[in-house]
Amino acid sequence: LFVKKENAMAIETMSSEPSRPLPQPTTDLDSAKLDLDIYGYCLVANAMAPEETAAVRTRVEEQATAEMQQGLDRADGVNQRVWFLFNKGKVFRNLLLKKNLRELVGHVLGDEYLLSSFTANIANPGGVMKMHTDQWWMPLPTKPEHTEIRPGSMTRDSFRGHHVGKDPTEERPLIP
Repeated sequence: LFVKKENAMAIETMSSEPSRPLPQPTTDLDSAKLDLDIYGYCLVANAMAPEETAAVRTRVEEQATAEMQQGLDRADGVNQRVWFLFNKGKVFRNLLLKKNLRELVGHVLGDEYLLSSFTANIANPGGVMKMHTDQWWMPLPTKPEHTEIRPGSMTRDSFRGHHVGKDPTEERPLIP
């Protein structure tokens, strides 16, 4: 596991039983960053004020209704998705500008990153979604011993990326 520490990468090994408890909601960004480093996710307490949450929900519902009325909805019978939120209201753009969010995303991806999707999913009762991935552009899965892909090494010509500590020209076996 790679942990970011003051512009240097340090390798931290973990046993099957982590000494740190699973992430809990926190307002401490340093703790949230550590959770990201160790577990790959964090829980941010009070990330949005109740009135902000209400405004986002109202705007999603308004947009979903309008798209349905115009025949432009992305519904699959039970669930409805509202795509491209960036251009569907200032309330959505404001979410992307939240300092805490940008700091946590920047901690993982660096200062420059590309937002490839910004959608709302209205999940109604009775909907079922199987485990899947929407990252069609990511490298194909590899065996566990070959998963440390060097950040920034994927190109349009090589979706597989260069592996940390390995010869970047060496092919990696796919999971059968």
